[in-house]
Amino acid sequence: MGDSAFGFSAMECETLTRYKLGATIFIINNNGIYSGTEALEGEPTSYGVTHLNPEAQYQEIARAFGGKGFEAKTREELDSICKEIFSTAENKNKLFIVNVRIQPSSSKKPQQDSWLTRKDPIPKI
Repeated sequence: MGDSAFGFSAMECETLTRYKLGATIFIINNNGIYSGTEALEGEPTSYGVTHLNPEAQYQEIARAFGGKGFEAKTREELDSICKEIFSTAENKNKLFIVNVRIQPSSSKKPQQDSWLTRKDPIPKI
């Protein structure tokens, strides 16, 4: 899920662990809603409404509930993390969160239907 979506559902990690339901959550983190930002400058009130904190350590939520969190900044790190998580059957009932940092300016790959790729600007109020 995206970093914004994780913000809406992060506390479901408590439910997962309470019922001992194993889960691996990959957060595709671009520091924002739609496209992110490399860094936030100025006062918090000057940030764009679609920008999220680029320093957020979402993976720490797993640790809060007895699971394990990871951060991946490269394809090789992600590969290694996946091997660790999926290599043993004893991991099947644990919570894992992988905070996958991607380029904030990354775009969706072109889709067959153009409306799936389109980036509509958020109107200013």
